[in-house]
Amino acid sequence: QHPSTASTYCSIGIAYGKSGVYDMALKFCERALQNRRATLGEQHLDTASTYSSMGLIYSDMGEHAKSLQMYERAKKTLCAILGELHPEVAKCYTGIATCYDSMGERHRALQVLEKVLQIRLAALGKQHPDTATTYSNMGSVHFCLGEYDKAL
Repeated sequence: QHPSTASTYCSIGIAYGKSGVYDMALKFCERALQNRRATLGEQHLDTASTYSSMGLIYSDMGEHAKSLQMYERAKKTLCAILGELHPEVAKCYTGIATCYDSMGERHRALQVLEKVLQIRLAALGKQHPDTATTYSNMGSVHFCLGEYDKAL
């Protein structure tokens, strides 16, 4: 077991996921996760990254509850390492919001996107493209809720 091997496993898993071969994607990401836990520990950025990758794969599979679990684990680790107001934490929250939106829990998605916005405004400023993306995501959710005045 070596961290470089875990990186290779994770990259292969992501490639399988992008190709829609989800069983293989999860198999390789699980290997990466086991390796990273053993070599780097639970509280490591690479371990958190693996959880996020698995969250994306589960989301692509339509398994949003499992995706949510993976993103929550990644967020917990990232917050412990980087603090709550880091842009990487905002990315995890975005994944979480996407899960809620996909599960039809749009009000909850908006609550999470508010956190994303607060983080990105504090860390990146109001002119950053990621901040603009957050406003766009919030507008999309408002639109789906029929709140057209808020979607603008």
